[in-house]
Amino acid sequence: MRDTQKRVVTYFLVVMSVVILLLTVTACKEKGTDIPPEKMLSSDLDSLMFSLDGVIYTFPVHYSELEANGWMPHDPDNRFATDTLEQGGDDRWELMHGNQNISVTLANLSENVVSFRDSYITDVLVLVRENVPVNYNASLILPGNIQIGSTSEEVFTAYGEDATILISEESSTISFMYSSEIFYLNIIADTSLNSVFLMYYVYSQNTHTNPQPTQVPLDSKQNPEPLRTVKGLSNDLESLMFSIDDVVYTLPVHFSELEAKGWTFYEDNNAFPNVQHSQTSMLKPGMLSFWWRLTDGDRIIEVNFKNLSNEELPVNRSYITDISSSETPIGEQIVFPGGIVVGVAYEEVLSLYGEPTEVINRTNEDVRRIIYQRGNVNLSLRVCKHSNLVSFIGLGVLGR
Repeated sequence: MRDTQKRVVTYFLVVMSVVILLLTVTACKEKGTDIPPEKMLSSDLDSLMFSLDGVIYTFPVHYSELEANGWMPHDPDNRFATDTLEQGGDDRWELMHGNQNISVTLANLSENVVSFRDSYITDVLVLVRENVPVNYNASLILPGNIQIGSTSEEVFTAYGEDATILISEESSTISFMYSSEIFYLNIIADTSLNSVFLMYYVYSQNTHTNPQPTQVPLDSKQNPEPLRTVKGLSNDLESLMFSIDDVVYTLPVHFSELEAKGWTFYEDNNAFPNVQHSQTSMLKPGMLSFWWRLTDGDRIIEVNFKNLSNEELPVNRSYITDISSSETPIGEQIVFPGGIVVGVAYEEVLSLYGEPTEVINRTNEDVRRIIYQRGNVNLSLRVCKHSNLVSFIGLGVLGR
């Protein structure tokens, strides 16, 4: 009797296992996500793999792969079918699939002029948070099964603690930045909820920043840039001063001050915030808004905004709290305290500011990441290892 019962239980378990397996396979086939064993999502960020709506892709992804799975551009101006990308060019787009949307860069990785449909996706951004003006909500899963809603502990378990970490108590966020020669990843979590709300995964080979400047790579320059002398610009890092075209500003600076000098919101961009968004995106008191691009026609800078008033305001009536410059035509024209610009020797920085708060020196990167935190100031630098020249400068109000 006992043997009969045992056989029945065993048979039942086998049948249930088969049923569950069949249901799983059927569900995958119905969604078009039947994944062969050799195409499972890796746990390694260097794999450049990610899963989107159950389908696994590998950077760089040809646009047609996402199009075949139902992703289409948000294109109110009907540019997608008519505009083209020059060699080395790129453009940012919002792609939509049902009620999901993502922000991506479409890049021309060929030697010819191509249409957007013949371009490659070189990064993907999702952002899901109540107090930001623009959200990109999609079922994106990164290597190691990290996704929106993952905890900080799960991020550390998946990728390790070798990350650049920035904590903002005021905005209740913690940012994890991982990178290698072929990728960059930024993950931001809400510390009050211990929940990831932003993921930005970038394929860093053969990608470009719009517009394409004519420039000499810092590692090949013969001589460093000299320190600049600007009347009224302090040598003190804690002054939070910077200068563009010999005009001195102090962070936080109201957008109207740069607007008066001809700076406006960069338009040629479908997914990053632009002029229309700046007028319609409302910020509540104390609210932050990230990754805005400003242009004066020829040059582009990247800034963050914050509403420092006691009433709700649009972004274009708020304050800039962070500004950054890199190896572009503007890089040597934004002058930071003491006359520091992109291209100066790192020794000049040390002479002016002293020893940094933190130095991050990874063997798989061509740059060292230098961080100064003084009072309410945060200064981030990248220094080329071979030339010892500064290739990126970001100045911001700590905690914003």
